[in-house]
Amino acid sequence: MSKMEGMPIYHKIKEIDNNVIICFTTADINYIADLRKDIIDIDKIVLYKPVLLNDLKNKIDWLLSCQEINSNKPTTMSIL
Repeated sequence: MSKMEGMPIYHKIKEIDNNVIICFTTADINYIADLRKDIIDIDKIVLYKPVLLNDLKNKIDWLLSCQEINSNKPTTMSIL
């Protein structure tokens, strides 16, 4: 990953397109506490490392299904 932390990247992406779904991956539980300050439902968009492929697939499927319910627009997804 670049030297930029996940939250500034999250905000930059959302400025460009607020419909983009962003999923964070981290091994640092303390980092999630920091993210909660900016994103209320952070636990819904986080995968904890090590990430199992089945967990990744399930998270992506769930996030895409939520997006489809809330929008008729094409979906773009980023994993940070």
